[in-house]
Amino acid sequence: MAQDSSEQALPPNYEENLSYLENMIMAPCCWRPVAEHDSGAGPVMKGEIERRLKAGHTPEQIIDAFVNQSDEQIRKILEPYGVKGEEILAKPRVSGFNITAYIMPVVLVFIGIGIVSLLFKRLLARQGAAGSSSGIKAKDAVEDHNAYRDQIDDELAKYDF
Repeated sequence: MAQDSSEQALPPNYEENLSYLENMIMAPCCWRPVAEHDSGAGPVMKGEIERRLKAGHTPEQIIDAFVNQSDEQIRKILEPYGVKGEEILAKPRVSGFNITAYIMPVVLVFIGIGIVSLLFKRLLARQGAAGSSSGIKAKDAVEDHNAYRDQIDDELAKYDF
């Protein structure tokens, strides 16, 4: 059975690239990925992504076109929503200042672990110091108790009948 000529003309990895781009580019009308959006600008953007992929554009070229709004068609889609630059992307590119969006959560987790471990060590040190001093206090209390007991026994012996 012969395949349709439009299916044969599709570039390699068309479906993968289409899925990637539809999840990478946001619909500016509701700020959800184009893949999840079927109203407003979503269908128009899907059509533009498909058209460009079929024309042989790479995913990077298509993303750059949406980010830079480099042609009239994309400007017409995005202009009413006031979208500028990388706002259109579902996740920031891993370059320049955007790297902090990927690095900072890991750094903050390690800082948090460090703070918790320091506080835990201090708590254990205080309990250890308090435990040793409370042991001394308990020993002193037993000795004081025994001394008072001896004193009471001596005084009661005076009044022995």
